[in-house]
Amino acid sequence: MRQELWIEWVGLWGSGKTTSINSCSSYFEDAGYSVNKTTNYLSRRRLSKVLEVLSLSPHVLFSSIKLLFLLLPTYINARLKTNTVLIDELRSFLSCYIARICAVNDCDGDITLWEGEFHLLPILGLKKIEVEKVIDLLFSINSNRDNIFIILDIDIELAKSRIIKDQDNGENLRFPKSQMKAALEYFNTFHEAQDYLVKSLRKRGAKVYEGDGDISDIKNFIRLNS
Repeated sequence: MRQELWIEWVGLWGSGKTTSINSCSSYFEDAGYSVNKTTNYLSRRRLSKVLEVLSLSPHVLFSSIKLLFLLLPTYINARLKTNTVLIDELRSFLSCYIARICAVNDCDGDITLWEGEFHLLPILGLKKIEVEKVIDLLFSINSNRDNIFIILDIDIELAKSRIIKDQDNGENLRFPKSQMKAALEYFNTFHEAQDYLVKSLRKRGAKVYEGDGDISDIKNFIRLNS
């Protein structure tokens, strides 16, 4: 397997991304590879992140400014409509983006397992031309990595039931209780937006797995495409 492999998960809330990532992480670590995950960078101290941003190359800095301008109208609109779900997801997107910059700059580890910006894109409600620009920007940041995408495509009602069950049990809470109803309304448009994202990734020649999240299938796909 090549070094600097970047595997990105995309899927609806409750589709099993975190479970899949944890399983693949154990699999690769048992095989002797060093593994990075999104959580390694999201948990960094704020000062560390600030210093990382201040040390950006001109290319990454310019890309970051373009990304902020792309997302700004959506953020303003969400603020005006008091759309707390979208505001929180935009914040998560930017947090993951900063984490991506840190991870790419680190160059530390054989494999990065990522649950970040790409899985949030279908939620943001961007226009197609804006989605294309964001994808290109993210690809430019990851240009020195071998990128693989794992698309988890499960039934909407199954994903909803998992989230509601977790909420009732007080486990793996994804939203405050006050946001649950509004968040579940996003499910109806998510799949269409995700399908467009997948087509855009394939158009760029990306290696894309689409399935219901069977761990054996995912591991086989990664092994055959790395």
